[in-house]
Amino acid sequence: MPSINSFALKTFGCKVNQYDSQLLADALSALGLRRVPGRAIDRSPEEDPGLVVVNTCAVTVRSEAKARRFIRSLLRKRPEATVLATGCAVRRDPDQWAALGCGDGSRLLTAPDLPQVARTLADAGLLPDEATTTADLPSRISTFAGHDRAFVKVQDGCQSFCSYCIVPFVRPGLWSKPAADVVDEVAHLSQAGYGEVVLVGVHLGLYGSEGGECRLAPLLRRLLDETDVGRLRLSSIEPQEVSDELIELAAGSARVCPHFHLPLQSGDDRILQAMNRRYTVRDYLSTLERIARRVPRPSFTTDLLVGFPDEGEEEFAHSLQVCRRAGFSRIHVFHFSPRPGTRAATLPGRPRHHLVARREHELLTLAEDLAQSYRRQFVGESVEVVLESRRDRATGMRQGVTERYLRMRFPCRPESCASEVRPGTLVTVRVSGVDGVGLLGTCEPSPRPTPQLPA
Repeated sequence: MPSINSFALKTFGCKVNQYDSQLLADALSALGLRRVPGRAIDRSPEEDPGLVVVNTCAVTVRSEAKARRFIRSLLRKRPEATVLATGCAVRRDPDQWAALGCGDGSRLLTAPDLPQVARTLADAGLLPDEATTTADLPSRISTFAGHDRAFVKVQDGCQSFCSYCIVPFVRPGLWSKPAADVVDEVAHLSQAGYGEVVLVGVHLGLYGSEGGECRLAPLLRRLLDETDVGRLRLSSIEPQEVSDELIELAAGSARVCPHFHLPLQSGDDRILQAMNRRYTVRDYLSTLERIARRVPRPSFTTDLLVGFPDEGEEEFAHSLQVCRRAGFSRIHVFHFSPRPGTRAATLPGRPRHHLVARREHELLTLAEDLAQSYRRQFVGESVEVVLESRRDRATGMRQGVTERYLRMRFPCRPESCASEVRPGTLVTVRVSGVDGVGLLGTCEPSPRPTPQLPA
């Protein structure tokens, strides 16, 4: 089989997976391979990558099935390309994924863990002779291709074992990136032109819990003191892990986004116990109250599972009540999906499909009402927006995300400050209205100065 000289990446799943894919892209580039855009996977043969790496997700049966269908399609449509599957789903069952290549020779390779990718390619004779085949991944990403906000993975692994979740079984053990390395990576990305950096992890609140030099709040303090990044955001944190120090940092610095993604999953204590969640409804609401006392108009976003085994009308009504009390600015609604290998997959009493669909509709309706109520309070005010490269498809307007994680769209006229500003830059926008997507506004004259993203 001839060696390869180009590659493309397809990523399924969470922000951690997206970061891991960029780290892998940097490693493959260092081996002398040329990265081609992901769109080349489905487009003209002249841009066909010799290698397509598929970073899989195992969080639901559906996400795993999507990756399998994608790989089967690649093997049919791209007879010249080698496909390599890696990531969580492959780690869960390597033999099942290797079997997808039956009948296609060695065009499908598997490497359960990212550090194994280079060695797998070398063993298959696919790397150029001059390439080094070290299995080491870079210590940091150099850029974040296809993104206008940079993610930095600071933590991996989870030991919570929520009854519905396969993640603790398919991610490695607890790991935290040394604080000095995080500071170096964030400073580098800031200098590369990213106005916002998002700290991500499989269980972010466990940062440093395995005996590292600091925990999450001290890490955030170091980033504020030792980097000039415009904005720092926490991707998600469990409610019981929001410390007073973390709240004080968010209250005391405009560079820490006043946005807290706190997974709720259910508003009923009995269901939370069956899920093996580590808090009660009272605990959860108490955390929101502690934040709201110190942080002006915080944005609370959450995840909710609908249709967990033995969830009845009363339990679902409790979830609606908690959502109203919390005043969430965004709710991600998920159907319960029985995941083989988890305890919840064996539990009886799953609600019927039509009941789950009706509850989902009711919850989504409430979510939109709460979101609109939260958005309206910013009309007439100025907000800070990280400018995105993609324009709104329906209107052609520029768009981005505010510090409170609200979508913002605004027209870009020749005299507008944003007309010549590169994506990733933080700009000030005055809110003129709201709609079903988010905020509408007009750009003000002074973007916050940030370096330019690489072309």
